[in-house]
Amino acid sequence: MKGKKILFLIDDPTWGGVERAMLGLAEDWSRQGAEVVVVDLTAGDGRRRPLPAGVRRFGLNLSAVRRPLFLMPLRGISALLAVRRMLRTEKPNIVIGMRTLSCVILSLMRGGKHVIAVGRCARHHPPWVPYGKFGEEVRRRLYGRFDALVAETTEGGRRENINMPLQRVAAIPNPVSLPLPEHAPRLAVADVVAPGRKMLLAVGRLEEQKAFDRLLNAFASAVSWHGDWDLVILGEGELRGALEAQVARLGLGRRVFLPGFAGNMAEWYNAANAFALTSHYEGASGVLLEAMAHGCPAISVNCDAGPKDIIRDGVDGLLIPQDDSAALAEGLDRLLGDAALREHLASHAPEVLERFSPERIRGMWEELFDELKTAQGR
Repeated sequence: MKGKKILFLIDDPTWGGVERAMLGLAEDWSRQGAEVVVVDLTAGDGRRRPLPAGVRRFGLNLSAVRRPLFLMPLRGISALLAVRRMLRTEKPNIVIGMRTLSCVILSLMRGGKHVIAVGRCARHHPPWVPYGKFGEEVRRRLYGRFDALVAETTEGGRRENINMPLQRVAAIPNPVSLPLPEHAPRLAVADVVAPGRKMLLAVGRLEEQKAFDRLLNAFASAVSWHGDWDLVILGEGELRGALEAQVARLGLGRRVFLPGFAGNMAEWYNAANAFALTSHYEGASGVLLEAMAHGCPAISVNCDAGPKDIIRDGVDGLLIPQDDSAALAEGLDRLLGDAALREHLASHAPEVLERFSPERIRGMWEELFDELKTAQGR
């Protein structure tokens, strides 16, 4: 990476998995001698994570680009002009678009004649992220302008390769390494979970994708058999009210806690006795990788398309069929009730630190960059 100038283009980088992945790559590449710049399309909202040492942030302050609706064309033109000026000023070798809006703008810019333009695909399961016939056609045409499109999972890469006229598709997962960085807010485990209680941990935005409603239903089915377990869901989102109402309806008010964000995630993973992922769809789930890296026995719905790339079923975690509520409740009952199984899974879970190490993931990116550079004749 030495001698390269790499620019990440991202909109709305606030506490999500895309931001975690970007910061992990940025930190690793900066340590390897690359100059790394993170360009925010949108304005800051007080929840930006601190950047790793040596990484710069460049804000374009385009938070109103999507609204009001009648001003969207004007805002879009403003965004394009701002990105064009930024590229001329920064003169990067490589530009990576990290979200849909960023990828659309980057595909229109194409980065310039001597810039490698890479779209980082965050779309995992098309039925859950529909664009419509017109939107799909626009996406096909725009994304086809990239030098390469990078998917987080093998299944995602396969789908994109089939559906779009792309020059190059690569499946490169997110890296994981320890220790995890800490940031505000700090949330003490002892302030949420009483001493002596076992904790089932889940982490993510309180939104439809994460399907915490089915985790609550499964926990309610198993909880009467496992009276020493509590469930903690860390995160925030628009479904908080609905989930709190469900907790009350299930009579779990003293067994389930939704305390919000936590910037000291290592403390929570170390304190957890098990980890659950029940999403409708996922990429290379950062929270699943982080939990396993800390030796946390995990159970995950085998959703489209990432968990099966991470969990080796029965070896370092449990994979449950998608949309099978009975199987999820049974799997959760098995995991909570079998200490020997949890110990077995926990002993192998940290192997993700080697399987998804920054060195290994960096090698995959470098191979892609070298291939694209050769293709450009430089």
